[in-house]
Amino acid sequence: MKRNTYIAICLICCTLTINVWGQNPTPTHTPTNTPPQKPAPHPVPPQKTNTTTPTNTTQNPQPQPVPPQKPNPPANTNTTQNTQVQPVPGLMTSSELKKSKKYTDLDEALKESEKAFILDESNDYNADNDDYDGVKLDDVPDRIHYLSKLQIFKASGHQLSSLPDKFIQLKFLQSIVLKDNSFSTFPRQLLQLPYLSWVDLSGNGLTTLPPEIAKMPNLKWLFLKKNNITPAEQAKIKKLLPKVKIEFNDDAPKDEYGGFDYADDDDDKKDDDKD
Repeated sequence: MKRNTYIAICLICCTLTINVWGQNPTPTHTPTNTPPQKPAPHPVPPQKTNTTTPTNTTQNPQPQPVPPQKPNPPANTNTTQNTQVQPVPGLMTSSELKKSKKYTDLDEALKESEKAFILDESNDYNADNDDYDGVKLDDVPDRIHYLSKLQIFKASGHQLSSLPDKFIQLKFLQSIVLKDNSFSTFPRQLLQLPYLSWVDLSGNGLTTLPPEIAKMPNLKWLFLKKNNITPAEQAKIKKLLPKVKIEFNDDAPKDEYGGFDYADDDDDKKDDDKD
């Protein structure tokens, strides 16, 4: 009985299976023109990173402390103090000029213009007749400008009343002595000589000085003895040139003449003879 029942159940299952396959037959494979699918790319293995940890400069940068800056010192407006004097090429010192040859004739100096640093065409003072010996010049020859390296010029005891226009080309001139001449006004050519520090115009006919003299950058000594400058005008000149040593009187002490002694040694002796 059980066997027959089992066989019947199997027959029923087979019948149901056949019916199902009959309604949904298995499709046969038909070739199509569909292009073959590209294989999926292989995954790229991750690259090894550098073992050193890079510094992240974009995330949460730490501000660097700024060291406090020292305030700049105030500008020194006083150009006469705490200023280191730089040597000027071609400009000689006092000791160097003392060793240089002194020319007493312009034509002689022009023959050796490269070595002509000192030209002294002053006449010799004669104490017996209270006058200067020698030929008295009325003017300074224009050709003096060829002495481009001249640094000391002395022409005392003449009848000079002016200087040539080309005198301004003597750019290295440091000292000029024109005592006992006929200047009635300050020679304006001297205003354009940048290194001129010693000017002696004693024994002339000056009554005043031009205001532009205050712009002479290196003027240190100015001698105006035996001129026609009134005491009131002298006070104005001293106020105009507060840093310049100015002498109006014959009894000025010698030790106040400054360090340009090589420019005036001989003239001091002549003054002593005259006194």
